[in-house]
Amino acid sequence: MKNQCMIVDDNAMVRETTALLIKHIAGCQVRCCAGAEEALLAFEQEPDAYGCVITDFNMPGMNGLQLGGLLRAIAPEVKMLLVTGNPGAVDDGELNENGFHALLPKPFNMSLLRDAVRSFFPAAGNDVPAAVSRGSFEGSFSFHEKSNVIAFAAA
Repeated sequence: MKNQCMIVDDNAMVRETTALLIKHIAGCQVRCCAGAEEALLAFEQEPDAYGCVITDFNMPGMNGLQLGGLLRAIAPEVKMLLVTGNPGAVDDGELNENGFHALLPKPFNMSLLRDAVRSFFPAAGNDVPAAVSRGSFEGSFSFHEKSNVIAFAAA
């Protein structure tokens, strides 16, 4: 059915905030996983449930690129987005080799996230809340580790 998006991030606040954004952008169900190993187990149990996977690159244990390669072997058609605070650490060859469709740098730019997710769920464009579709929800999110706060900066 592929109507779910999987969010994989070891930071709970980033994971949950991203899930809320995806729910608003795409109107789809979201499954959150705290790490690559948890995500792999969930994906193996229901590989046909996921239309996209959004994963952080830098996580304890298996990183996001490694996870992408394993998920691609299970379901080559799944759309994947890699998120990283250090986009220079990953080259296009590694992204393609591991099945990723896009790279999203942290802090999130709302228009890039929205465009990527809408390309994964094309029907979502008509179901996006008015605040998002009008552009009043434009900007970027950043997570401040020391204060444990997510900040939104309007564009």
